[in-house]
Amino acid sequence: MDYYTEPYFGLDICDASLKVLQIKPKKHRMEIAHWLIKPIQPGLIISGVIQDHDKVAHLIREALKESHVKTAYVVASIPETKTFSKLLTISKPFLNGLKTKVQEEMLKHVPFDANEIEWDFGLVRQDAAAEVFVVAAPKILIDSYIQLLKKAKLIPLALASETMSLMRALIPVNTHPSLGTLIVDIGEMRTTILIWNGYAIAHSGDSETSGSHLTSALKEALKMDDGSAEEMKYTYGLQSGPEPYKKIIAAYTARLASHITRDIAHYLDQSSHNPAVTEIILTGGGADLKGLSYALADTLKIRVSIGNPWVNFLGDPPRGIPSSVHARLATVIGLALYQYV
Repeated sequence: MDYYTEPYFGLDICDASLKVLQIKPKKHRMEIAHWLIKPIQPGLIISGVIQDHDKVAHLIREALKESHVKTAYVVASIPETKTFSKLLTISKPFLNGLKTKVQEEMLKHVPFDANEIEWDFGLVRQDAAAEVFVVAAPKILIDSYIQLLKKAKLIPLALASETMSLMRALIPVNTHPSLGTLIVDIGEMRTTILIWNGYAIAHSGDSETSGSHLTSALKEALKMDDGSAEEMKYTYGLQSGPEPYKKIIAAYTARLASHITRDIAHYLDQSSHNPAVTEIILTGGGADLKGLSYALADTLKIRVSIGNPWVNFLGDPPRGIPSSVHARLATVIGLALYQYV
């Protein structure tokens, strides 16, 4: 873990928004100093790829001014869709060292040559074999994000994956390693399913059940515009609504439950060391859909809750930040906690 003497802030860079959050350490606790969610015009960032560095850098500077963040030091996210993370089992002996063996195994799973990526790994456990958690990203992606931050007159202390940032925010530091936790991050453009085995992210997958997927289904079936579809799903959720709407929302929930079941099966097949999933945490903008947590719990027979991203530094949600945005802030909270958790 790196420790920084300069104050810094977290910056979550997404296709649809920028999220800024800075933590202020106190004597025996931490407080939120500044935060902001700033929308981004469509097309400036597409699937994590920055299309216009100058315009996005300008928006970052505006966000810092509006949120009153003064420091130039930042821990920023890199898009999960462009990174690789995997729990690997490395058999002994490590004739040329563990790192060399990890690199050899990792390169079997990524569509890049060794000189095209930046990567790192951590040892999870070691007995008859070694289990390591590997994170890798294309150098061209890293260079693009560093260029963006420099254009915004910022000093990057670290670039962190969205998955690790979510874990840092949502998994309590005292979670027992014999418990498996599944996180469903329901974003506007994509939904990510992550499983924590008590030591590391043991599985990650995607589900075509994002907020935009549901909105598009409602628009097409009910012949309405984006605004009306958004209003309908957050007014009714899974609890009420006209009959055609209920069928669409039921199909959406069933598809998400099916994808969760699929990913749990893959996770358990990967290693006999992986503990059973005993809890599911929902986060992201789609987590607040009324009745979703109850419907998933009833279908999957696993406890489901909406994540508390404040659990590792405030405990209870802070006053002054609307509850409707708590789940959307999970990644940027994890970035702001980079040196603390």
